[in-house]
Amino acid sequence: MMNNKLLLTRRQLLTSGSAALTTLIFSKLSFGTSKFERKLVLYNTHTSEWFKDIFWANGHYIPEQLEALNYFLRDPSNGKTTIIEPKLLDLMNSIQVAVGEKKPFEIISGYRSKEFNDQLRKKGKGVAQNSKHIEGKAVDIRMSGVQLIKLRNAARGQRAGGVGFYPNSNFIHIDIRKECVYW
Repeated sequence: MMNNKLLLTRRQLLTSGSAALTTLIFSKLSFGTSKFERKLVLYNTHTSEWFKDIFWANGHYIPEQLEALNYFLRDPSNGKTTIIEPKLLDLMNSIQVAVGEKKPFEIISGYRSKEFNDQLRKKGKGVAQNSKHIEGKAVDIRMSGVQLIKLRNAARGQRAGGVGFYPNSNFIHIDIRKECVYW
């Protein structure tokens, strides 16, 4: 009788182990990343370029990927780059995961040089004088086929800084700052 209980326990263990392994394998194939990796899928609307890669793995940022993202998020008016705040990249990754869609963020605006930011202000585009874009701490994004309000709510749910909602222009603004601010 005791052997039957052990056999049943072994059988349950094997079944559970197989189910766990299958889940792990399929989740890895579906999402391409784990809790040990952070990935971004981005499309730059100004340059028609793509970024689809892991930028953080096993507790460390990947320097080559950070450089690639600095370039990818460059000022579209003059090609200037800056160091993009890694916490902003983490925030974008968290929002992509929270939204649960396998679609890229469309980048409307990443880094902006002070000159370009001033040009936009003069045109009356509602641009802040001391924009976080100038510091490499902000992006304006949307996700095709995803309601903007869903994207906004996912961003707010991260409680990581500023979230601006621009439904008439079809994007949200996210930035890194000490306090949570919503507009």
